[in-house]
Amino acid sequence: FFIPADALYGTGENWQAFDERGCLLIAPVRSQENPTGLYPKSRFSFKEGQVTCPAGKTTTYTDNDESKCFQYRFHPSDCQHCSLKDQCTTAAYRSVSISYYQAAFDEAARINARQTGRALQLERRSIESKYAEMKNIHGLKRARYRGLERVTIQALITAILVNVKNFIRLLMKSGQRKPSIPHG
Repeated sequence: FFIPADALYGTGENWQAFDERGCLLIAPVRSQENPTGLYPKSRFSFKEGQVTCPAGKTTTYTDNDESKCFQYRFHPSDCQHCSLKDQCTTAAYRSVSISYYQAAFDEAARINARQTGRALQLERRSIESKYAEMKNIHGLKRARYRGLERVTIQALITAILVNVKNFIRLLMKSGQRKPSIPHG
């Protein structure tokens, strides 16, 4: 079953956890490309624990458990005299990080590109606008009371209010339409 979410939930850990529970998380994929405008990691080829740069140099990885990725670092001597260095890096050497969850990111990007993924993202946006209204206009940014039970009551009353407002708006819209005259 599908669960649409915002970009905050679009982490590799979340995609993997949802997949293990038989759910499909639909969330925007955070950019995986190089923000500097230099060669993105998609220009590098990955095979069997090795990365090959566009110039043909190869390197292996080290684990980086803190950032949950495989870190591929090219030797400075490989980059120093490379004819592509200006397009690849401004540092002494190039490094490329591949997330432990890269397969989950790739699958999420494929799903989001499909018609179903795009439709669910549009549906999520309309729901998110109601959450924003409840938070910013109707006081759910901060709980007025202490205790889970009282905060739940505040949230439920706010949700009822927003739904009633929406219902009234829809009724007023439908009342403004001219009745159709049957032709016959």
